Amino acid sequence: SRGAAHPGFKSLAKETLALLPGASLVAAGFVAVDSWYFSSPSRSSTLVLTPANFLYYNLDPQNLARHGTHLRLTHLAVNGFLLFGILHAQALQAAWLQLQARRRAFAQMGFLRALGHRSLLSGPRSCLLLLYFTPLALLSAFSHQEARFLIPLLVPLVLLCSPQTQPVPCKGPLVLFNVLGALFFGCLHQGGLVPSLGHLEQVVHAPASPSLPTHYTLLFTHTYMPPSPLLTSPGLGPPVGGG
Repeated sequence: SRGAAHPGFKSLAKETLALLPGASLVAAGFVAVDSWYFSSPSRSSTLVLTPANFLYYNLDPQNLARHGTHLRLTHLAVNGFLLFGILHAQALQAAWLQLQARRRAFAQMGFLRALGHRSLLSGPRSCLLLLYFTPLALLSAFSHQEARFLIPLLVPLVLLCSPQTQPVPCKGPLVLFNVLGALFFGCLHQGGLVPSLGHLEQVVHAPASPSLPTHYTLLFTHTYMPPSPLLTSPGLGPPVGGG
């Protein structure tokens, strides 16, 4: 239908409300599974709302200070390019063009008339832009910003930048970026962490010898928390320290 092909703000709101029953059912399923998984046998089951716990934890400045704080624009200016490369640049360009078109529409028709106009959200690209930049803006509200937090945004970004919605002008650089990213994040970036733990496990559990120390302090810095079970042994204290 014409309204589906060129949805206005009201049409988009109606379609969003139509999705609420299904979304509520899926959300209830997630809450039930989380509540069952994280419940403790020693206490009565409590309702676990993971998004609420996420907000509660990240709204505490002391919690964020333990992990490090970043500029509010880190996701937009750094992490988006680090994870998605050219696709993030295409999304920024598409968003800028949409904003320019909306600004011209507001200037010509006025804010209220332009808001209800069918072309305000013309086609799926505008909806995909909202699905990409709205979560990005919400995540940018927290001062602790890691690139991995943006991974779920890959789905709307790929749909936004697919050949069905717009041409892909830079296939060569796009392929090169993904190959280099796979090599760096798959092999080089902290790639020696687990092998080093394997070596340290052999050293720590080696037979006692007068020439070897009997106490070891293992310190890791600027890495994610190492998998401490690889060093766990009866009689050992806390096996791994990370920072």
